[in-house]
Amino acid sequence: MADLAEAMGGEFHQNPLTLLSRVITVHPLGGASMGTDVTTGVIDEWGEVFGHPGLYVADGAAMPGPVGANPSLTIAAFADRLAEHALEADRAPATSRVPEATHAPEATHAPEADPVLEAQS
Repeated sequence: MADLAEAMGGEFHQNPLTLLSRVITVHPLGGASMGTDVTTGVIDEWGEVFGHPGLYVADGAAMPGPVGANPSLTIAAFADRLAEHALEADRAPATSRVPEATHAPEATHAPEADPVLEAQS
């Protein structure tokens, strides 16, 4: 980019965020992060909420953190994968819909009640 700016008679200014050596995004991500079980996340690798079969999170909330400058395609790919899985699960016999390995064992402690969720139900 510096060479391009020079060739065009312009000035190149380094993005100060690159000095942090971290990927930064302005898109809201996280909040219902993917994990291997209820102790590490809210949803499994298919976007299904642990302990709530049939409830899915299909947006940037599933991302555990920044995944690039513009996560739109990553989020769209994840949502597409989730939708295909949900459709396949819906067509499967009820006994084979969710393999035991996909859902984590019950947590050893119950999470604190969320007053917002309680007010909505």
